[in-house]
Amino acid sequence: MKYSIQIMCLTLLICSACQKQVLDPPISNYRPPTIKEISRLDIKIDLLSDTQLQLFIFNNFYFPAQKLRLEFQNQALDSVLLEQVNGIDQFMLDFPFERGKPYDLVLETNRIQDTIFQYRIENYQHNYISSFHYEKLVSNNHRTDFDISPTRKTLFFSEYANNLFILKKLDLQSGQLSILDENFENGNMIRSLSEESIIYGSRFWEGRHLQDDSLAIILLNVITKQKKLLDFGSYISNRYSRIVDGYFQIPNPSKAEKKNKILKLGEEVSVVLESNFHTTHTHFFDQIYLGNKIFDGEKNELSLPFEIPENASIFYYRKEEPYSLVEVYEFDDDHIPKSKIQVVSKEKVIFEDALQDDRLITFPKILQAQNDKILFFQEFVEGPEILFNGYYEIDLNKKSIELIQHDGQNYLKHDFQLINGTIISVRQDGIYRLTRK
Repeated sequence: MKYSIQIMCLTLLICSACQKQVLDPPISNYRPPTIKEISRLDIKIDLLSDTQLQLFIFNNFYFPAQKLRLEFQNQALDSVLLEQVNGIDQFMLDFPFERGKPYDLVLETNRIQDTIFQYRIENYQHNYISSFHYEKLVSNNHRTDFDISPTRKTLFFSEYANNLFILKKLDLQSGQLSILDENFENGNMIRSLSEESIIYGSRFWEGRHLQDDSLAIILLNVITKQKKLLDFGSYISNRYSRIVDGYFQIPNPSKAEKKNKILKLGEEVSVVLESNFHTTHTHFFDQIYLGNKIFDGEKNELSLPFEIPENASIFYYRKEEPYSLVEVYEFDDDHIPKSKIQVVSKEKVIFEDALQDDRLITFPKILQAQNDKILFFQEFVEGPEILFNGYYEIDLNKKSIELIQHDGQNYLKHDFQLINGTIISVRQDGIYRLTRK
C-alpha cells in the first residue's frame, strides 16, 4: 500500500512537470523587418473604369513586388496580390474611388532576409474619363486581313480557321455580318474597290500554281463571283497599298527591274508609275506613300504637297480637307528619340505640341475633324511618370490637347472616323463601334 502511494505521488509530480514545460513560452528570435523605400520604378497604369485600375510592373526581377496596397492618410484601404497574365506581371485593383481624392499606391515585396522593399506613388487620383460607348460588333477569330469600302459603309475581312480562309462582310451601319465564301482562296491581302468588289492575291490562276515570287492580283465581284486578272505582284512582299482614288500600288515580283508599280483601276487597268521606293504605310487610307513622298494622281508622280522638315513624316493628307498631320522627330543630347505633332493648314503650321519621348501616336486611318478638333490615340511606355493611354483631342481653337477617353488597349488598332463621329475600331480581339455619349 505504501509503495502504491509512492508511485501515485511520483506520477503526479511528472504530470505537473510536463504541464509546466508546455505552459512556459519559447524564447522568440523574431525581429520586425526593416522597411526600405526605393526612389524609381518603371510602371504603367491603365484606367479601366470608375472603380478599376490595372498596374503593370516591368523588370520585376530587380524589384519582385508581390502586393499592391491602397492607402489614404497612411491608412490601408485595400490590397491585392500580384498576378501573371500572358507572362506580364500586373495588379488588378477594384475599389470605389472618390474622384479627385488623393490616394497613395504602395508596391511591396515579400520579406527579403530582414528587409521589405516598397515603392510609393503618392497623391494618386483616380479620375476615369469616358466619352464613348463601346460596342463589339465582331469577335476576332484569327483575322488575317481587312479593308473598308470607299463609301465607308462596309468592312470586308478574312479569317483563318480549320485550315481554311473564310471571307466575311460587315455592314457598318446595321452591324449585320455575312459570310461570302467559306473556302476562300487566300485571305492574306484584301482590298475593297466597291461595295460589291474586292481585290485579293492568289497563288493560283487558271488551274496552275504560280511559281517563285509571283502572286495573281484578282478582281472579284462578291455577288456574281466573277473574277478578272489585273496583274501579277510579289508573293513574298506584303507592301500593298490601299486603293486610294482609284489607284493601287503593288510590289513587283523580285525579278522585276523596278520594285513596285502603281495601277490605275477602271474598265482597263494601266500602269501609271514604276519606282524603286517601298510603300511605307500599308495601312494608310488617305494617300499612297512611297518613301517619304505621296503619289500625285493628277501628275502621275511622287511629290510632297507642302514642305516638311527633313526629320518628319506626313501622317495624314487629303487635298480637299482643311488639315494635314505631320510628326517631327528629334534626338536629345542622350540620343533618345522624341517626337511632336504638327497640324498644317494651307501649308502653314497652325499647331504643334511639345517634344515627348517614349510614346506611340496613332491617328485615325480616316479622319473627320469636327469643330476644329482632331482625334488621335496616344500610347505611352512604362516609366516613373504616370501617363495614360487613350484617345486624345487636339483643340485648334484652344491650342491644347486633352484626354477624352481612357483606353488601356495596348495592341495595334486601326480606327476609322466616320462623318457622324462614330469610330470603327479594328483591334486584335475584334471589331468595335465607338459612339459619343
